[in-house]
Amino acid sequence: MPAPHTSNDRDRLGLVVAVLALTAVLAATAAGCGGSKSAEEKWADSVCTNLGNWKSQVKQSTDDIAAKLRSPQQGTLAAMKADDHGLTALPFFSGERSTGWHSEARATFTGLNLSADPIEILRALLESVCYRFAAIYERLKAEAPGDTKIIASGGGILNSPVWTQMMADVIGVPVVASAVPEASSRGAAMLALEAFGQIESLDILETPLGKIFEPNARNHELYLRGRARQEMLYDLMIEN
Repeated sequence: MPAPHTSNDRDRLGLVVAVLALTAVLAATAAGCGGSKSAEEKWADSVCTNLGNWKSQVKQSTDDIAAKLRSPQQGTLAAMKADDHGLTALPFFSGERSTGWHSEARATFTGLNLSADPIEILRALLESVCYRFAAIYERLKAEAPGDTKIIASGGGILNSPVWTQMMADVIGVPVVASAVPEASSRGAAMLALEAFGQIESLDILETPLGKIFEPNARNHELYLRGRARQEMLYDLMIEN
């Protein structure tokens, strides 16, 4: 019997939604091809053939990405250079929340071509999420002067040290892995204790922490280039 899907599997499947959607579009387009005889129609047939080939490659890319997401080996991702794939993505698969709160926004890719590797698509998606967190951080840091650090929680990022390091490199500050299995539940319980007067302040409760991921200055500079491209795409696709 196949192994049951875990919550992490379901979380990670969200990363391939864009590729699946692209497969569906190409399938619908290629379905109308064939049977042409004139010069113009032969050209259209050629386009349809290329679309069909691309559809097959995208389907293979989808399968490859899903396999890589389920694999505990992330060495290939770790070995890739920062922003070295030529892709730019907006990861709004379910609309945008902070910073713009555009619920109608959708995921977008630019820079894709026939030679795009599945692992490059995955890397671009991971980086794109980090860019959005960096945009949020810039809005918050004015309210938290001095040295700051970020505590990362949630299975998606904590199960991927590569992604956690990427987050530190993009934002440019240390990211500390939370050692709390259910951070949201713990936070709600802490607020309830304070509200009912069981504790004087949240500050008296120590937060269990794990590994500290220090930012790589060279990667941070490279990611600034990727962030600039994403902001241009955001302004074009979302703000306009």
